[in-house]
Amino acid sequence: MNRTALIALFFALVLLVGCADVPEQEEVWEMEQESVAVFSDGETVDLWRARKGELRGSVAWYELSDGTVLLLEDDAAGPENPGFLSEGAWAAIESGYRTVGLRYDIKALLDQAYTAYRNCQAEGWEYEPGRVGQSTALTASNEKVVWFCTTVNLTLDPANGQETRLTAVFDRETGEPLEIWSLFTAGETEVRAKLAAIGEEGFRAELAAALDPERIVFYPEYLEVHFPAGTVAGQTQELILQWDYDQLGGLLQPWAVPEGTEAAE
Repeated sequence: MNRTALIALFFALVLLVGCADVPEQEEVWEMEQESVAVFSDGETVDLWRARKGELRGSVAWYELSDGTVLLLEDDAAGPENPGFLSEGAWAAIESGYRTVGLRYDIKALLDQAYTAYRNCQAEGWEYEPGRVGQSTALTASNEKVVWFCTTVNLTLDPANGQETRLTAVFDRETGEPLEIWSLFTAGETEVRAKLAAIGEEGFRAELAAALDPERIVFYPEYLEVHFPAGTVAGQTQELILQWDYDQLGGLLQPWAVPEGTEAAE
């Protein structure tokens, strides 16, 4: 589907539901980068963005030479200072996130999207553009520690969206990153086994070995452990285990237990 068709559909929906008036100011499209990617058959994709006066669109449009929109990319959002961190702590956290940058590979996603587009052409189907975006927000805190989570939303197949959550933990006073395993009273092997305790013993052992510490997401009242589809053989869907902190039986350091629900507001 090309950009013109997508825009027409958007404004048709706006008029139908009456959510907003069509802006009077003319929308201008600008090419921000030519030939962002070159595919094996020589086809190229350019990056476009809409502007209205001084307003810059928050979505990047990756288009093929014929105007087909291959992929949409939302601008990254967050993290934002929750307001209780010192200037130095926040500067350290913000700097760390700037260094890490995006948690997905846009070039690899463009390759996947182009393959899907070519397959649609071969089958005579209409191609629906994929979309990707990333946001980072505070999920929990206490007097010693703050937890942030980066969520990557990816939809290459419109029928099967993916959401990836990646946690990071920082010293509240200094903003220095902390190793997630350091939050626990037991060794890494024991913690892995506890957090992967589900199903048959063999299945647990495989999950424990494959557990990615970034996928342990802390909330005020519980933590979640995310195992993406394919973490172990035969696992076709994402598995999410949720643990109340009192279920962990002292496995967390006393200083690493998040505060109540007000901590994440």
